[in-house]
Amino acid sequence: MARFVLILVGLIGAMSAAAAEPGAARADRPKIHVLILSGANNHNWRATTPVLKKLLEGAGRFDVQVTETPGEVTAESLKPFDVILSNWNTFTSRNAPPRDAKWSEAAKLAYINFVKSGKGHVAVHAGSASFYEWPEYQQMVMGTFKIGQTSHGKYHEFEVKPTGNHPIVAGMSPFKTIDELYHGPAIQDGAIVLAKAFSSKESGGSGKEESIAVAGSLGAGRSV
Repeated sequence: MARFVLILVGLIGAMSAAAAEPGAARADRPKIHVLILSGANNHNWRATTPVLKKLLEGAGRFDVQVTETPGEVTAESLKPFDVILSNWNTFTSRNAPPRDAKWSEAAKLAYINFVKSGKGHVAVHAGSASFYEWPEYQQMVMGTFKIGQTSHGKYHEFEVKPTGNHPIVAGMSPFKTIDELYHGPAIQDGAIVLAKAFSSKESGGSGKEESIAVAGSLGAGRSV
């Protein structure tokens, strides 16, 4: 649940610099319209996407839709949304080149312009392992899985430590979660580190603190 709160506040933070009261639903507060990108992932997207949708809708702040064909997005189809949440990739192996994403240039332009125009973008876990050949996408995501550099150890419990005073993590206490802890992520210039965790060598990690949540901007938009 604590990790979900970080995602939840991240979604709100992707739209607003003031992310207070993430779970509160008020009649005078319009819902945030979220599009979840799904349909392919080296993890079990068929199981995780419905969970993300259910949790967000249960928070009372979000109206959520899912697409399993994200490569078909257009500027027109993205107009109703405030935030894109990516649970999508074409990743195959940490040591192998990714499969061709097969997105048209028009779809990629619609995607990147969506964020540049002032909308929000959130990449969850392996949603950051995509579009290695697209520098502008890497800059938008801010913290990505880089072939030959990024890896992770075994699935284990570790402590997540929020850092700084960014609105997404302001007042958030450290918490424990069980997950794959990335080490050696590619952090883009200008990224703000929101949380760190120690990657122990006993778990197959790097033996040092790693940045595990970051935020930044692209054009007028925000990304987490």
